[in-house]
Amino acid sequence: MNRTILSLLSISISAACYATTSFEHYNQTPTIDTVVELPNGSIANTAALNEMMPLVRLGAEITHTKVTENVYFLGRDTYSPVIVETDEGLLVFGGLKIADEGGEYRDYIRKHISDKPIIALFYDHSHYVGGAKTLLDGDDAMTIGHEDLNDVVAANTGDGMAVTAIPEMQPHIAKRANIQFGAVFPATGPDATSVPGLPMGNETAFVPVTHPVHDGMKMTVGGVDVVMYHAITDTEDTLTFYLPQFETVIDNVVWPHHNMYTLRGDNHRDPEDWNRALRQIRDLNPKYVLCVGALTAKIQGKENIRETINAILDARSFVVDQSIRLTNLGLPADQIKNYVSLPQTLKDHPFVNNAYGQFDTFFEAIPTANHGYFSGKPDHLHTLPRPVFAENFIRMSGGENAVYDELDRAMKAGEFLWAQDLAMNLYYNAPSDQRARQAYADVLRILGQHSEGFIARNFYIAGALSLEGSELVTLSGTENHEWVVDHTADAVNHLRTRINPSRSQGLNGVLIFDIDGARHSLELRNSIAEFTANTNLTGEVIELDSETFADYYTGKVDAKSIATGNALKLLQAFDEAKTIPMFPYNWDHLK
Repeated sequence: MNRTILSLLSISISAACYATTSFEHYNQTPTIDTVVELPNGSIANTAALNEMMPLVRLGAEITHTKVTENVYFLGRDTYSPVIVETDEGLLVFGGLKIADEGGEYRDYIRKHISDKPIIALFYDHSHYVGGAKTLLDGDDAMTIGHEDLNDVVAANTGDGMAVTAIPEMQPHIAKRANIQFGAVFPATGPDATSVPGLPMGNETAFVPVTHPVHDGMKMTVGGVDVVMYHAITDTEDTLTFYLPQFETVIDNVVWPHHNMYTLRGDNHRDPEDWNRALRQIRDLNPKYVLCVGALTAKIQGKENIRETINAILDARSFVVDQSIRLTNLGLPADQIKNYVSLPQTLKDHPFVNNAYGQFDTFFEAIPTANHGYFSGKPDHLHTLPRPVFAENFIRMSGGENAVYDELDRAMKAGEFLWAQDLAMNLYYNAPSDQRARQAYADVLRILGQHSEGFIARNFYIAGALSLEGSELVTLSGTENHEWVVDHTADAVNHLRTRINPSRSQGLNGVLIFDIDGARHSLELRNSIAEFTANTNLTGEVIELDSETFADYYTGKVDAKSIATGNALKLLQAFDEAKTIPMFPYNWDHLK
């Protein structure tokens, strides 16, 4: 992670104003005068970030706060842990993302808090578990986590932040996560991220849970009572820990920002699950709340905690209730954000801000979780392919020059969402035309620069970079090599989703992969491929080891490298792994 960016946020308030254009029709985000150029060259709307900065514990170096006697809250990263010192040793609450960070935090703990051994590591959720082994460094510690956490970690391909409802789509979600967390952006310049990204590598040092726990379970470790409560937040394996003798809650619930729906894609986040977890903490009436999972600084004082949680609850409930109200009035989900805005009393609360996820991106998730993509209105049933619509749109508008003229007017007038529609049609009409690509990129870039939420900004900027030719920005991909080697049966099964109808029509047969002696088959018929594990079927056999199969699966070698004859003929019915730009230059890959 590039932590130099962390220090930039604290000075963004005094940074020079970058633009003052009237910014119409952007969903109640009138904060143009906070679009600034940060010292790393990033151009961003820092209004919400400035509101959030007093609430967080981010920094360039590891630090700690003494919360109460024997309780220490570490800071620097989004997910820095809590340390509780006991006579027997240290209790650590909250894991770390990757191996290097575990060692860094261990060194800091030894130098600044205690040299006692770690006797227990409590995982609050599965996103941050990859630094455990280096944090423990041989200490004989129990690892405590939700009873499902080991399975959740095992199911992940190693590339993403979430386990999806459809495992075969994990590669797509992983690429979106790379965009959301800034892995595709330059380190400096206008397109650099305005906040630090999470480390997205695979260097993990996970230690499996040895003591699985469930809701309401109580443990005493090192003389400290710990009550565990199951909470569903951004993961379904989240735990809230309550330490009664310290009147302290340690959690992944009370965030200083929001993400009721995440643009990277994820399982549906039922808002009532998170609300229930918030009420649980509020009703414990703690003196301290230490959120290890979302960069929150210490929240102190019973009345302050209650008031803060109520503000978060009210903002979330407003989104849910107004989404339902407007849906029941017949408004399609994608239009809700244009007809509702948070009350000013909620906007004024520092814990209700757009710094991470923007509230205007949440409304649509509620009704679509209920009834799916279809709004109930027939105009959403069938639509023209975008290239066809674009061609018709440009012809009706009087030709490309007329559309470019209107685009220029809209940009000068600050009508950027209208400009986006115009530029989008120019692109889809001629996706390889550099003028069209650059016009679309220019609009997306300015939308990103004016977005308060850094997730929304990152997706806009990523689109601009893709249009300008960046090969890093993609929504396509595959599971990584290591996952394929460890999950060959699953990988063969996932191959069925790559069958190409244009190459498999009329093709029938059984393709058998003999991988290190284990056989898995795909039976081709009617342009589908049915998977069978450990089969004794007869068919065309491809015999190879798991490493070679992983090379094929991930696109390092082609079908001709592993098959010949009829086996090759069957194998060529499947798409080979390749990277498709977010905004491709043609549609050949869809044929």
